[in-house]
Amino acid sequence: MFLLSDKGGAVLSSVVEYYLDSSSSQALLLLSSIREPHHKVLLEKLNESVSRSGTRLGALTLLGHLIRKQPPWVHHISRSPLLLSLLRCLKLHLLPAAALQHEGEPGHLPGGGEGDFTSHSVLSRQPMLEHVRVHPELVTGTQDYELDPSR
Repeated sequence: MFLLSDKGGAVLSSVVEYYLDSSSSQALLLLSSIREPHHKVLLEKLNESVSRSGTRLGALTLLGHLIRKQPPWVHHISRSPLLLSLLRCLKLHLLPAAALQHEGEPGHLPGGGEGDFTSHSVLSRQPMLEHVRVHPELVTGTQDYELDPSR
């Protein structure tokens, strides 16, 4: 495979960029076949893409496809900076919905604007929620609690 000679990850990064631009099924198939140690470059590129608003949705879609394939390196996600970016992204999406609930009017946006932001937020996450289950403690728990030996 051509990735065996891709020491710096430039080819892999280019394939990820191509997928993000085109949603190509061939690029997805190729990225789904990534094995160790190339997963490191892939996770770094996904982390970078999740952090940018313009590529976030494509990166999350790609990550969802990859996780459903259950590659041998999937456990590395929990120890990579990508997990923190995913949690940050999740918190950003939950905060506006929580703020709207506190306003008491589901369609009222902070600052006086009107719109159906809450239902749009829920609907945009619905496909992800069908495949990914997140334990509430991942979002609300703390690192100290997780590392507490009495737990």
